[in-house]
Amino acid sequence: MDSLSIGASGGHYGLWLDADLNHGRTQACETFQNEPLTDESEDFSIQFVEAYGFRME
Repeated sequence: MDSLSIGASGGHYGLWLDADLNHGRTQACETFQNEPLTDESEDFSIQFVEAYGFRME
């Protein structure tokens, strides 16, 4: 996996994380009709990652 992206349109990602989960980017995208999730810059460094898994039985 090269990266993880959530929500994309026109080359912009609602949330993009690099493969090492060290850096990310957030941009406005049509998928979620959102504003960027950060105030100062589209790019950010990741300090912690919290992940959940779901399983259907």
